[in-house]
Amino acid sequence: PRCSSPQAEGTAVERQWPSPPIDARGFAPQNRRCALPGAANGNPESETMAPRQAVLGMENAGFYFGATRVFEGVSFLLDDARTALVGENGAGKSTLLKCLTGELDLNAGQVVRSRGLRVGSVPQDVPDGLAGQTVREVLGASLERAGLDGEDWRIDVLLDEIGVAPELAGQAFGTLSGGWQRLMLIAGAARLEEPDLLILDEPTNHLDLANIATLERWLTVDFKIPMLIVSHDRECLDRVTERTLFLRSDGVHAFRTRFSLAREELLRAAGARSTALFSACDV
Repeated sequence: PRCSSPQAEGTAVERQWPSPPIDARGFAPQNRRCALPGAANGNPESETMAPRQAVLGMENAGFYFGATRVFEGVSFLLDDARTALVGENGAGKSTLLKCLTGELDLNAGQVVRSRGLRVGSVPQDVPDGLAGQTVREVLGASLERAGLDGEDWRIDVLLDEIGVAPELAGQAFGTLSGGWQRLMLIAGAARLEEPDLLILDEPTNHLDLANIATLERWLTVDFKIPMLIVSHDRECLDRVTERTLFLRSDGVHAFRTRFSLAREELLRAAGARSTALFSACDV
């Protein structure tokens, strides 16, 4: 499908996770190894090195607004999959993401993460104050977060990769459609910030069908990094994710499959528990 036009239309403790072991450079030894460019040509400087291991999760985590519990007893560890985080409205999904990124502090438990982990994230709503900036300035903020200030050529390469005209870089960000504002932020976080792991909160908000197709291609084909995705678009989750976390009142239930199949497994497990409880009661 063709893309639609970018133009506008009408206190937690961070624990260093001990497994897998992380060496002084922040890499985890693995059997899989990746060749540096030139290795196939016999370049002696192009030795193989282990890929970076992204470790992020929570251990017995809890968060409260005053006396109101948002979530508690939450434990999980992300792997190299594209993972969906699913829960009812008010379950605390966005709050959990903010705790993972350090924007909020847990009241109980801890965030676990590997040393030097780089996490890219895009919130549910476009941040205030971007409308008057140019597209280049907005994307430049992603370069700053990655410590790549001044390397604006990366922005030009990115725009070319996603099929956007180069003159768009000088245009006001607020003149883009709501969908393309989100796509630009996602592309900047995924590409320019060079993260080890990407966190997306409701990425399909304001996207039309063509732009959803573009986003799904980016997430499944172009962006080869682990992800944690919150979305009410269950069809998108089914097409994009490979693992599912259900955030419920009793913690997180994890399934190594896409949303629709994971939901069936969750319901079967809940039904089996209810049957066992009923059978154990004197009636």
